[in-house]
Amino acid sequence: MKNNIQSYEVFELAKKYSSEKNFNLALKYFSKCSKFKEFKTDIIFEKAKIFYELNELEKSSRYFLKYINISSNQLLKAQSKVEVNNSIQILVDKNCNKNCASKGFCHTPWSYVTIRFDGKIFPDNLCSYYMGETFDLTDINYLEYWNSKYIRNFRKYIVENQSCSPMCPQANILEKI
Repeated sequence: MKNNIQSYEVFELAKKYSSEKNFNLALKYFSKCSKFKEFKTDIIFEKAKIFYELNELEKSSRYFLKYINISSNQLLKAQSKVEVNNSIQILVDKNCNKNCASKGFCHTPWSYVTIRFDGKIFPDNLCSYYMGETFDLTDINYLEYWNSKYIRNFRKYIVENQSCSPMCPQANILEKI
């Protein structure tokens, strides 16, 4: 019983440091809690939030995805999916060439992905190149997808053809503005 009380106190102390934005100390205490099985899913969720706050988005996404796979809390699973989506969008925006959009050239393969609520990921949903092939973020991490043979072939196709089709909304975006 005493051990359970101590583990709960350590866990609560870690959460307190996390809420105070003292992330290094919080991570230290969460590491101490990791030997207590009753807090496993909670620790994963808390670490995911900390890494998100620290702008370590790849680590954060990995923890959120791990949490999604093992948790039964539907509300927090939904929140985790939103955080993964936000992290990926930040990574995409950070790595996107901001000057890539010009009339007649689709920038989608270098700028966008679509992530569904169930973790399925594929090129922009307006793109004709998308032929039903999806990847699952529980099986592949975002960077593996972003650099996959499928996406490399998509980019090569766009470089050779300017767009996925003459009706490509991304290639003709300047006409619509």
